[in-house]
Amino acid sequence: FSSLSLTPWLPLRHFYCFFFLMIRRPPRSTLSSSSAASDVYKRQVSTQSTGGSVATTMSLLKSFCTHARLVSKDGQMDHRGLTVAAAIAFTFVVLCSLLFTKALGTALSPLSQLPAVLANTSLLELFAMLPTAVVALAAAGSGCSVLFQPWWTPLSVRATYVLGFMFLCNWLVFWMPAIAIQGAVFKLLLQPYLSLVYDTVDKSEAMRGWAARWIYEKPKHTDFFATQLFFLAGAAASLSSVFYWQLSHGELPWWVIYAYNFAWIGFGGRGMGAAYSITHKEGHFNMYKPWIKNTVGNFFENWVGLFYGNVPYNFTTTHISIHHRLDAGRGDTLYNWDMPRCCVPSLMLYLVRGLAHCTGFGGLLQFYSSPRKRDNTVCFNKLAWGCFVYWVLAPAVCVSTMGWEFYFWIMLQPGMCMTFFLAIINQGFHGFISFDDKKEHVKCVTSTTLVSGLDDYFGEDDHMAHHHFVGVYYKDLPDHQRTQVQMWADEHASVFQGLDVFTFAVYVVLKAWPVMAKRYMDFSEKKLSQKEIEAMLELRAHRRDTEYSGIMPAVPWSGRAKTHVETYQDKALLSTLWPGFDGYARAMQTWVCEKMDEGMPPLSTHEKLGFDRCAQVVSQVSDE
Repeated sequence: FSSLSLTPWLPLRHFYCFFFLMIRRPPRSTLSSSSAASDVYKRQVSTQSTGGSVATTMSLLKSFCTHARLVSKDGQMDHRGLTVAAAIAFTFVVLCSLLFTKALGTALSPLSQLPAVLANTSLLELFAMLPTAVVALAAAGSGCSVLFQPWWTPLSVRATYVLGFMFLCNWLVFWMPAIAIQGAVFKLLLQPYLSLVYDTVDKSEAMRGWAARWIYEKPKHTDFFATQLFFLAGAAASLSSVFYWQLSHGELPWWVIYAYNFAWIGFGGRGMGAAYSITHKEGHFNMYKPWIKNTVGNFFENWVGLFYGNVPYNFTTTHISIHHRLDAGRGDTLYNWDMPRCCVPSLMLYLVRGLAHCTGFGGLLQFYSSPRKRDNTVCFNKLAWGCFVYWVLAPAVCVSTMGWEFYFWIMLQPGMCMTFFLAIINQGFHGFISFDDKKEHVKCVTSTTLVSGLDDYFGEDDHMAHHHFVGVYYKDLPDHQRTQVQMWADEHASVFQGLDVFTFAVYVVLKAWPVMAKRYMDFSEKKLSQKEIEAMLELRAHRRDTEYSGIMPAVPWSGRAKTHVETYQDKALLSTLWPGFDGYARAMQTWVCEKMDEGMPPLSTHEKLGFDRCAQVVSQVSDE
């Protein structure tokens, strides 16, 4: 109901009118209960009320079916089965409305006692009520802030750092093991077998024909069907399992939670990656036929996304109207050019900004501040409704039926993982900055292109094309990339080979310049040496548009900034007290990235990659 493309309150308004008609009073002249005429009138009113109720319901159902294009405007049925589905969907809408109303009242009733509890509780007692793990992480984060940030860092920035530190620790404990193990199992053992199953379904003409007839507006979008099908099968199995366990046992033990996290990630990260990529595609494309678009809406973004950390309409509004319109520049809710991307302490600050984006509140603030009429009307209203569903209705239903712990582990924790995922990959996709003579961003530098990498979901690894050549379909990217070679050569574009975006982003954050330089694709006539490539990448990753301005950057609706900060001189306190610390830290980080790179595809020559002018340094190409 929350994802209907209709005005959200339209069905509910007719629903109330229906009950209003049923309770209307008879005329004053017939109120005498002793007259025979009154008895006759009462029987007529009863008959007319029943008939009127049926007629009103059928009229509303017909309007619903017509708007969804399940029936034609002249009343002729397009398909009888779809009409039955429309009746079921209409009933489901009404029942969900009643369930949400009841669940919301049940979940919010304890809040009426909150003021009295707070009035009788001291600050020390409130602090003692916090879980021990939270207090310990906050203390550890505060200590790291003192050591790894400059001594003059403001208190508000330190508090943001502590929150980001706690966020990172949460990801390391609950999600990194699942990502690492699932990735290793898939690449070392299951990839040949699962890829065979996937290709069989993906290349099935019968499956594609059925999907093109009933689901997708354009036949080419059937390319997404196999991914959606396998993802929904896995998500349905894992979600039904935890729901069954909760209803049967009343709680979720730790091993069930971890098993669900593994299933949520999926083999090779396919679960998390598919949830993000399909939601992303729904935000960009008009994918579905009207009977889906006008009833269910974007199914992954607005329904499945509730369990995968996505606020309904967040991609449709924030990602399109802010991130792409501003080209990741200032005012973007995922803006990262006011801090060095190659810095772990800066990542702590950026994780909190990513949290503001993924909760939807960052987008609401930017839309509210925008002078554009569409931003503060259409986009703001859609995202506000999505936030209401994600942060009020969905928790109310989940808590009232399953409990607070179930809501935290099954709905809130996946949101934290998806937030970390979006934040870290954005550090990779937009990790470098370069300016032209007019002080404008060089687009092929600020948006990274990854060639021949692992886990490329429908061409998103060519992020330069994703931002600036949106009309290029992912299957046409090889031909498109060959047309970009001259520009890549002139600007020393951010083009790398054989890396997935998650691994690449880790390399950027950990300053693995020697590892990245080996995979850098130099298209220029005058070849850069290994050291020159390392120096260029380090400078571009340190360069900033402006100084850090807080969790949410200012909204420069008057135009883009023409100033930038070339260097980053903010030395950590530990680096000042121990001058050799930075060298030891960088050596350790490089060693970690070198071990990660051993699992990446071997370097290929430009002929194998399909480029005729890839002037790679000879030492970068493997012997084979």
